[in-house]
Amino acid sequence: MGLALLEGVSLQARPTALDGLRLNALNTPEASGDNYQTGRGLLAVGDATGALAAFRQALLEAPQSVDALNGMAVAYDRLGRYDISRSYYDSALAIDPESLLVLNNLGYSLYLQGDLHAAIPVLQRAAASPDEAIGATSRRVLALVAESLRSAAVIADAAQARADIAQARADTAQPRARIE
Repeated sequence: MGLALLEGVSLQARPTALDGLRLNALNTPEASGDNYQTGRGLLAVGDATGALAAFRQALLEAPQSVDALNGMAVAYDRLGRYDISRSYYDSALAIDPESLLVLNNLGYSLYLQGDLHAAIPVLQRAAASPDEAIGATSRRVLALVAESLRSAAVIADAAQARADIAQARADTAQPRARIE
């Protein structure tokens, strides 16, 4: 099973990187010593730096682990290092281009970065997931993206209206030359 899903995303406010990502399953490290599980548990308690170390070890053990790559990406998202997280999402998708969990997390990461137009197709693919938790989560983030785009359009319209009014005032304030 994958690592992060969105949970409790509010449509009222834009979440931070820490607000929206959660671990699925138990959210605790297992006593098995498995580095991936340890990384999941560390993320669950908010230790993204510790989680990175565990996920790095997991990648040394299994360099093609989509889950460990996704874990690295989520941890970097939580640290606000979207530039680094993107390379891990891309690596995971190079191994499994159909990983709907990775697509969901990448879409959420793009949303957090304000790259709304890039987030839409990624989230749309994840929203089609047969896993209802992933699908529902992706649809919630798509709703956040739509709300952000609507807000941006309203702001742009208001700015254009102010510019039009200012131009109209400037036009009426300038004396016109008479042609005789």
